[in-house]
Amino acid sequence: MKKLILIIVLTTFACSSGDDSSNDNSNNILFLEKYDGVVWEEIGNSPDDRFGHIFYNSPETVVTYEFWDGQIQCYSMEIGSDGTSIITHSEDVLVVEEVDEDDNGVIETFTITITATNNGQGLTLEFSDDPTDPEFYDRINNNPCN
Repeated sequence: MKKLILIIVLTTFACSSGDDSSNDNSNNILFLEKYDGVVWEEIGNSPDDRFGHIFYNSPETVVTYEFWDGQIQCYSMEIGSDGTSIITHSEDVLVVEEVDEDDNGVIETFTITITATNNGQGLTLEFSDDPTDPEFYDRINNNPCN
C-alpha cells in the first residue's frame, strides 16, 4: 500500500513539474518596465508642431508633451489617479481605462489600447470611443521634457 501511495505521489510530481512557461508570466517584463522613460513622437508632425508620450514605471505615469511656436508643454498623469486604471498590462500592450465626466455631467468610460510595435520602435494608440482613428508614433532618442 505504501508503494502505491509513493507511486501516485511521484506520478503527480512528474506530471505537474513540467515546463509550464506558457502560463507563467512571472518572468515576463511588463510594458511600463520595458519602456520606462522611452519617448514616442506622433508620426507626421512638423519640427515646429510636435506631440508625444513618455511612459514611466515608478510611479506608473504617462507624460504627454506638446511643442508648438517654440514652446514645450509637458503634462504628467499618474495612472490610477484622475479616473484612470490599468486593465491589461503585458510586455508590449498596456490597456488603460479612463472615466471622464463631460461638461453636462455625463460619465463616459473608454479604454486606450497602447501597443508597442517593431520591437518598441513604434507605438499605436487605439481609443475604444473612436476605433477608426488610431494614432501612430515613432520612438525618438531625446526627451523634450528634461
